[in-house]
Amino acid sequence: MLSIAPAGTPESSKPRGPAQPGGAGGVGAAAAHRARGIARSARAAFLHNSRVERRVACGRRGVRPRARATQKEQEGARPIGNPLHPLHLRRRRAGTAAAAALAGALLLVTRAAPSAGESADTAVELTLPLSAVWHVAAGELTLSSWRAPLRDMVLILPAADGVEARAARTGEVLWRASLGSLSPRAAAYRGDLVLVGGVAPAGEPDLIALDAASGGRRFAVRLGGVFAAPIATPGGFVTASTHALAAFDAAGARLWQVDFPRTAAGYPGGPGLARPALLGELVLAGAADSRLHAFALADGHEVWSAPLPRRLLSGVAADGAQAIVSTLDTIIAFDPLGHERWRRAIAGDPAYATPAVADGVVYAATGTGGAVLALDAAGGRLLWTAELGADCYSQPAITRDHVIAGDTAGRLLAIERAGGATAWSAELSGGGGVYLADPVVADSLVGVGTADGTFEVLKSDPAPVPPAAGALRFAPNPFRDEVTILVPESEPEGAAELLVFDASGRLRRRIAVAAGTRPRWDGRDRAGRALPAGTYFLRLNNERGARSGKVERLR
Repeated sequence: MLSIAPAGTPESSKPRGPAQPGGAGGVGAAAAHRARGIARSARAAFLHNSRVERRVACGRRGVRPRARATQKEQEGARPIGNPLHPLHLRRRRAGTAAAAALAGALLLVTRAAPSAGESADTAVELTLPLSAVWHVAAGELTLSSWRAPLRDMVLILPAADGVEARAARTGEVLWRASLGSLSPRAAAYRGDLVLVGGVAPAGEPDLIALDAASGGRRFAVRLGGVFAAPIATPGGFVTASTHALAAFDAAGARLWQVDFPRTAAGYPGGPGLARPALLGELVLAGAADSRLHAFALADGHEVWSAPLPRRLLSGVAADGAQAIVSTLDTIIAFDPLGHERWRRAIAGDPAYATPAVADGVVYAATGTGGAVLALDAAGGRLLWTAELGADCYSQPAITRDHVIAGDTAGRLLAIERAGGATAWSAELSGGGGVYLADPVVADSLVGVGTADGTFEVLKSDPAPVPPAAGALRFAPNPFRDEVTILVPESEPEGAAELLVFDASGRLRRRIAVAAGTRPRWDGRDRAGRALPAGTYFLRLNNERGARSGKVERLR
């Protein structure tokens, strides 16, 4: 049962919280071992580096009363709750107006690809060929799990003594900010701020807010080890640490904080690596008690909690109607009331990869299963599985037509959202694979951190599809509703494949042509949407080879 009270209310008079609802390698052993080692290192780091001040337990039923707060607690240290209670909530002093400003409609963190509670950047598309634009080294531990915030084509990356902002297209350093003793582990944009969390010595701030335009320091707070990127809210932001979940306004004033008790083994009990998410007016977060907790965004009181097979090691995904988590060998969806909507058993270990949700489909990496899969978000039905041939531990990035995934073999792969076929794969120039770092995409760029400590940015350089030998002829051309490929009678009538590209070289449709039939295209893309007027290139692949031609579609 959860205890709730405004700051200053005696423990013995705190009202009781609401009741909880019921319910209970493709690249070989060496690569799999390295992936698990990096994951264990990241987890061990936040367990080892977090420092949490203890206090005497409080409550009823024979538990000793809470001792007088120490000077350190009065100065803002986070107390540990009674281990006999699942959680202990202490609301910080905050004005009613400030707390109310935090509540409201869902606002998603600005990044180029979906994460916990985010939507896909489906206006982006990447096609071959991909060429390396720039890369920078920033340390193996940091970049092996660093998800680079990207907004207005500006990336935030770790640097030697802090973080830096780089132009995504050129790699030019726009500003660099020293973080003092803070070792950065995660960052996010929030309005005109860049929020950077990490590990710092006891008593030093471990969440620093920087001006997004200049890198100047705006404010800093102490939480106790921040390993997951903060999430933006209408009035500020929410961030998780190794033992707590806290809400702040845009100026850095703490509105409320939930403190999680240590585990029986003495480890911090908070979300740690698991990034929280917003679902309407709820903040969803995992904890060491192997439960998913939902807290009210307005004041932090616990609304419900639901059991999980294992504690969350990845973030929570939310699509506005439900929360989706990956844990152990299972993906589970919960509705806003905390009821389990569906669960799907997964071959492999998807626990380290946050699912991505876009257009009613859940995309998830399977870890040691070496695949990316697509599930129907409404019921968890398997739509397709794309085998990668190597382990995949990071969250896929979603573009308009593809799912972009990185694997431990050091490749980026584009998987077609319609059907799961691999459209292309590109080798990264560095020697490290992609482990816990999620790819980010924007415009024609894709960036990702690798296990050898390099952040690499690649650019898509599409070009119109050149005509192959023996150009195709079409009727009618130009056309409005349908165009037919005029195949000479002398050609074999076996099965063929018709590919449709737009003027930028982007694949828009793949049509299987049965033997003995004449290839046709109705002017629609693979999703059945009518494409706009313009120039298109059609390529026919059959027993004779590949031939292309150009058609014009009219309005």
